[in-house]
Amino acid sequence: MRGDRVLVLVMVLLGMLTGPVHGGAPVRTAVVTGQQAPGTDPGVVFNGIQDSVINAQGRVAFDGRLMGPGVTLENGGGIWVERSGGLMLHLRWGDQAPGTNPGVAYWATGLPVQNSNGRISVYSNLLGPGVDTVTNSNNVCLFTDGSGVSSLLARRGTPAPGTSMGVTFSLFGSPLLNDAGHSAFYCALSGTGINSTNDECVFSDATGQLGLVARDGDAAPGTETNTVFRGIFLPTLNNLGQVAFHANLFGPLVTGFNGRGIWVGGVGSLNLAVRAGDAAPGIIPAANFITFLHPDINNAGNISFAATIASGGAIDATNDTGVWVMGGGASRLVALERDQAPGTPMGVRFGDFVSPGNVRPGLNGSGRIAFVAPLTGAGVDMTNDTGLWSDAGGVLELIAREGSQAPGLPPDTNFDVITFGGINNKGWVLFHATLGGSAVTPNVNEQSLWIHVPGEGLGLVSQSSESIEVAPGDIRTVQGLGISSGARGSEDGNRENLNDAGQVGFIANFTDGSSAILVMIGPDEDDDGFNDELDNCPQTANSDQADSDGDGLGDACDGCPTDANKTAPGICGCGVADADSDGDGTPDCNDGCPADAAKVAPGACGCGVADTDSDGDSVPDCLDMAPGTNDLADNNGNGIPDILEMPGGPQSTPGCCAPGVGPVVGMMVPLWLMGWKGRRVARRRLARGG
Repeated sequence: MRGDRVLVLVMVLLGMLTGPVHGGAPVRTAVVTGQQAPGTDPGVVFNGIQDSVINAQGRVAFDGRLMGPGVTLENGGGIWVERSGGLMLHLRWGDQAPGTNPGVAYWATGLPVQNSNGRISVYSNLLGPGVDTVTNSNNVCLFTDGSGVSSLLARRGTPAPGTSMGVTFSLFGSPLLNDAGHSAFYCALSGTGINSTNDECVFSDATGQLGLVARDGDAAPGTETNTVFRGIFLPTLNNLGQVAFHANLFGPLVTGFNGRGIWVGGVGSLNLAVRAGDAAPGIIPAANFITFLHPDINNAGNISFAATIASGGAIDATNDTGVWVMGGGASRLVALERDQAPGTPMGVRFGDFVSPGNVRPGLNGSGRIAFVAPLTGAGVDMTNDTGLWSDAGGVLELIAREGSQAPGLPPDTNFDVITFGGINNKGWVLFHATLGGSAVTPNVNEQSLWIHVPGEGLGLVSQSSESIEVAPGDIRTVQGLGISSGARGSEDGNRENLNDAGQVGFIANFTDGSSAILVMIGPDEDDDGFNDELDNCPQTANSDQADSDGDGLGDACDGCPTDANKTAPGICGCGVADADSDGDGTPDCNDGCPADAAKVAPGACGCGVADTDSDGDSVPDCLDMAPGTNDLADNNGNGIPDILEMPGGPQSTPGCCAPGVGPVVGMMVPLWLMGWKGRRVARRRLARGG
């Protein structure tokens, strides 16, 4: 379903859209509560939706709740995903869970992550025979269909690969999923010999099977002998299968100045990226890293993170934290505590990025980042002490600050609480903002979503109190807005709210108690409801996106809609390739000799044989009995062509021929030459009188 905005929003979003941000641009309704839930019995409808994510194709996946005939606590939910055929049931509570005993079923699922191909990894509880719901020793799993087939990734209480006998999975973090269909996750272990020194881990299936990437108590790559991991934190995952995570260290040579680091890699290929004690880029005089937080990673191997550095020189307790990008050939300081915060009045400075800031920068494929950070300094109080920055435009730029006027909205409508929602590969930044001020009424118009586009500025995606047509004639008023938590970068395997085409997926809660997942379509030149980057005819409206020949170009703009190899008739027409096998510039369909680059018609000699006339006698060599001799030459002036007077020829006469003339080469004599012989015989008969 497609819903058109009734409220015309304000602010210019980008040059690709004419008019204001969204300024009448459409949103699409992916799903709304109360509608029939695909894959269920008639009358079973969605009663709730949560954990929505969007992928590169603009398709959403979400955790849904059901009501209707036959719906119970055990089967009242599931995961749905949009695929090319529309909204589809991915799994339902009560369905057999793959990789488990018969009768063991999905239950209480959540936190789906979706890749660009529409594949899903998801967290799920279990119900059924043998499932322990008392001590919960085996009732939690991670599932994935990254390979194209739904399968069990890991289950609580089952052996953890690469560990000793009796060691099992105990706890899982949210799964990660990359575009190659590989998953990774944080975990905790239990069982034989497990204690607080060896119970945390990271696993990945990027090698084709689930394997241990890192575990507490294992030797930490890149460190001295007997130095081990002692505290592993949540990873991120790029499309090459590399994970990035920060960890603490333990060992005889570990101190408070070298006891932490960030590692990047995979099963059997883990490498130390940066360690406490290493020099922090951009600090003069030099200062060393001490702690790290929340690395993000992209496909180039860049990592972004917040960190603390050691005091000394120009560094003290008031400026010993910052944000950096390193790896993949990049090494730069992005922001340092106590630096003047760009876009703020003089004397307003960045606060502590690590504590209590706990900054989690998001990283895109170009190595550009965005982050929410605290402020301190002149005029800063609890109403304006946080902002959102990005360097996607080439320099660090303030996107929004708490306490500042929300652009395009009524005076004294201010940003109150800002929540980062992700950065895409174009450098667009999404965030949710709770609004405050005299023009704001709680639970009426205080929720908002915004996009920042480098070089274009800030644009409003949606605000509570606006009206949205969720289906033709069905207009509802927004009361609340939500996006997926955990979204950060564009290539880190996490859940996403914003894709590279500029589409935003979000949940709108309406004043009537219903909810919907809406997709901001974004740039749509032909106004057919499909984003220009995903539209198979971006300049020709075709809301059905029909593509009969499957060549990626819609029928509406395909000059050969049933020929997958052509999009225009060309010279030979649809269904016939404009091939030029011999490369002579004439397509085979018009070439009488398609395998002969020297000819486009057979001529006298046929394809593959040149119509050459070496002796210039107008007889092609292929038909000439003496192709090296001019058949018309008469050197002795006796009226008989030399070719008929050649030695052994029909009228051989000693000394008749020109020097160097050889014998007749073939028996074929052109018909016009045969006439010479006939006339000579006739003259002899006349001379004898008979």
